[in-house]
Amino acid sequence: KFFIRIKNLHIFNPATFGLIISLFAFDFGDVWWAAVGFPFMGYTIVLTPLLVIANFKALKLRVALPFLVTFALASYVSGLVTFPLTDQNIVNFILSLPFFYAFIMVSEPKTSPYIYRQQIVFGVLVALLFFALLFYNVRFSFFIALLIGNLAYALYRNFFTRKQ
Repeated sequence: KFFIRIKNLHIFNPATFGLIISLFAFDFGDVWWAAVGFPFMGYTIVLTPLLVIANFKALKLRVALPFLVTFALASYVSGLVTFPLTDQNIVNFILSLPFFYAFIMVSEPKTSPYIYRQQIVFGVLVALLFFALLFYNVRFSFFIALLIGNLAYALYRNFFTRKQ
């Protein structure tokens, strides 16, 4: 966190960077955050409103929501998720979206944009990167997509917006 910086600004989400190193070093799976094996619907219903409030106060909803919408659309369009369009299936699909990842990891304040349009682009970019990596069966695609998005934004922030 303190060593990998450009002009005293973070490049990578520190938690994600630490996780990816640990996941490769210890060969863990990348589903630790998805509450696999737990009643995740109960956690999702209780915790998501709290995450939304925190993101709203931090002015980061414009990162998380475009990520979730792009993720949901890409999941359905790509065929990753297939189900008949019934009310119950749609509700289950929405409740199974990666809320923790979107509201905590993607919208991390030090490594995601604050400007409205940049936030939307960043959220969409990370979701599309995830699906590109998933298409090529890249391990830990959620985390690698976020790190690539962090790097792209850090480069943009430091080499294009600083000159203005």
